[in-house]
Amino acid sequence: MRLDPRVSLVPADVRGADRDALIGFLASYEWPFHVRPRRTREQIAESIDDGLYDDEGHAALWVEDATSGRVGVVVIEDLTDDTPMFDLRLAPEHRGHGLGTAALRALADHVFTALPVRRLEGQTREDNAAMRATFLRAGFTLEAAYREGWPVDDGEPLTSVAYAVLRREWEAGRTRGGDARPWLVVVDPQNIFADEHSPWAAPGFAGIVEPVHRLAGAHVDRVVTTRFVAPEKPTGSWQAYYREHTFALVPDGDPLYAVVPDLAELAEASGPVVTEATFGKWTPALAAVTGPAPHLRLTGVATDCCVISTALAAADAGATVEVIADACAGSSDDAHRRALDVMAGYSPQITVTTTDALART
Repeated sequence: MRLDPRVSLVPADVRGADRDALIGFLASYEWPFHVRPRRTREQIAESIDDGLYDDEGHAALWVEDATSGRVGVVVIEDLTDDTPMFDLRLAPEHRGHGLGTAALRALADHVFTALPVRRLEGQTREDNAAMRATFLRAGFTLEAAYREGWPVDDGEPLTSVAYAVLRREWEAGRTRGGDARPWLVVVDPQNIFADEHSPWAAPGFAGIVEPVHRLAGAHVDRVVTTRFVAPEKPTGSWQAYYREHTFALVPDGDPLYAVVPDLAELAEASGPVVTEATFGKWTPALAAVTGPAPHLRLTGVATDCCVISTALAAADAGATVEVIADACAGSSDDAHRRALDVMAGYSPQITVTTTDALART
């Protein structure tokens, strides 16, 4: 695990000298991606008295930066379990400068040095793209998504996503942020594109299922599935689009937008699913999984719509993109070939290859 010499973790004396400082820090800000975004000084003091920062199962540490001084606090939880968890909070003015990544790396070093545990885990809300990217840069792997597991005041619960790093990964110095292995992105393998009776059917869809499975087997823990869905209320040019394609203006949960059975198990077992109401899938949600400038291998449908939209946007953002021709299907054979020709013209940022050619490399 790479460490950042700028950041250190210092135990907090929460019942003594650091009590007022901790209360002041936590009460001074709103924490929008936490279960309780705002807490009063009295509530925090009560939590300290209840041992939620320094009992057998908890420990609080200040996050200190060599230049800026005290920038945040991390509370380690479940210290008596084999998988401790944590709550990291950085002051708003110190976010976006890489300190979160450095703090997580320092935390892993602290936990695996001090405790005989095998895993370190953290969770965040599905829409906290910055924290999700921080987990990956710090060497954590996305392991689970608990649907409707994150309560939200005055709103519907969101998915809670869990990331973890293993002791053996820490010992080996492996980090996600420095992991150059490519990501396999399976673009929109859904019924709406697979069903031959659908107006949006990709005629070659059945032929890509086997190549996608082969590729997934070669990209263990580096597979992302995407889904296209209609927006709740189309705006702008999407209004005209859905007036023309009214059949597709259905809720996310409609069977039309489900992943096809032949690939549903792959999507559930292999990694995250990114759902967007846009053709292109290179969005903050996908970048949060893969990192900002990854190596992507694109498969799926339709070559001449969602695949090409994803490829061009990702390449523009600095990603290295390979399009796996025999694992993609277009709205027609001609449209498929034309889209591949267009993308090949963006070499070396985008290259077109095949499953067999990758197997030989």
